Amino acid sequence: MRAILISVALMVCTSVSAQQPILVDTESHHKIVFSDQALRVLEVLVPEGEETLDHTHQYDITTVCIDCAATRTRVPGQPFGEIRPRKVGGALIAEYSGKPAAHAVKNVGMGLYRLVGVENVRLSGWTTAAPLAEQVGTILGQESRAFRVYDVQIEPGKAQTKHTHTSPTVVVLDKGDVTLGAGQVSKHLAKPGEWILVAAGNSHTISLLGAGAAHLVEIEVR
Repeated sequence: MRAILISVALMVCTSVSAQQPILVDTESHHKIVFSDQALRVLEVLVPEGEETLDHTHQYDITTVCIDCAATRTRVPGQPFGEIRPRKVGGALIAEYSGKPAAHAVKNVGMGLYRLVGVENVRLSGWTTAAPLAEQVGTILGQESRAFRVYDVQIEPGKAQTKHTHTSPTVVVLDKGDVTLGAGQVSKHLAKPGEWILVAAGNSHTISLLGAGAAHLVEIEVR
């Protein structure tokens, strides 16, 4: 009887270890909140003490950390690694197009781990248009084959900033209270993690509403 139980246990362990990673599209902690022919926007929510299933990323992605509890990651079949610190409002680019990879994420900190992610669904042929011209309050922080990521700081003494991207751009609020107007579209952004998609070629204006400074991350999808 004992031999049978051991055999069953080994079969279960083998089955679990042999499970293939799922696509990020179907992993329960990842939710696709927008999708079109150029990009996808994901909301990633991992509550305290929880971990994701092994999941595969197929496209280059930029994530902005909104709630930054400490996490550990692992690749399938391996133990979790060291704690990965993330800065609130900080952006991170990962390249997966042409080289998909799987991992799992575990929240080992206090509170929620929450990201806003933007995927570039091109597998090649990324655009090569010039970046924005330098301007006060808008800095090109990171650049890759698939993205340009700008940090936008609006101080109380400067009421607004205005510029035009040549590629579709997702604007994510980190802190502050602003309105963003682009053509006939206008949106009030007041809570961290709120975002808006600005179409390629649309001039947009970000206007400060609150008394404090505002910080936004603009993710240009090349």
